[in-house]
Amino acid sequence: MTEQQKVTTPDPITTGEARVMVRQTATGFEQGIAGLAGLFTAGPLGALAAWGALRGLQGKWAPWFVLGIPAAPTLLIAQFAVLGAIGVAVDEAQQQQTSFAPVTQNYTAPVSKPALSLASNQHSSFWAYSTGKSEVADYTITKANGGMNTLRYSDGLVSILSLNNGKFMHSIVDNGKSTDIKRGTYTVKGDKVQLNFQSGTKATFPRSGLSIS
Repeated sequence: MTEQQKVTTPDPITTGEARVMVRQTATGFEQGIAGLAGLFTAGPLGALAAWGALRGLQGKWAPWFVLGIPAAPTLLIAQFAVLGAIGVAVDEAQQQQTSFAPVTQNYTAPVSKPALSLASNQHSSFWAYSTGKSEVADYTITKANGGMNTLRYSDGLVSILSLNNGKFMHSIVDNGKSTDIKRGTYTVKGDKVQLNFQSGTKATFPRSGLSIS
């Protein structure tokens, strides 16, 4: 229950007499109940506000309810808004970190086991302009006709290389669809075909087995 505190002060009017002032205060149990009610209805901020309001109102429950009913949803909405803003800020920060991450544009041909083909055990060399490094990949030609060449690399990856009038198009076959399409020009030098990608990467294929139109 609400506690009463009696404080004696000198009478400002009559000399030699004293007045007794009575103040009501909320007990710790009542303040705890108020805090729990605020927590369940308006979250952590509501618990703090409910506890402080009952203490400030000297344990009077009627005005505490009058103030708490409209304040609870307001405090709850404010907390959700703050949490939402924090979530958006964290998501934007992660997206910025991802966008600033370095991206390597090198064309790397995978290495895999050969399959039945028109020309097996072929080797192609790739020189990445951006890094200055050279790589070698093994492949087999499974189809070559009318400038269209199907290459199967040793890890099972399949690509299509089109050679037509000095221009080429190279794409990766994924689930029957062409992806990662790259274009450029090519030159034939003896028994080698050199691809010059628009990105600056260069690749050299043996002329043997390739169909050029």
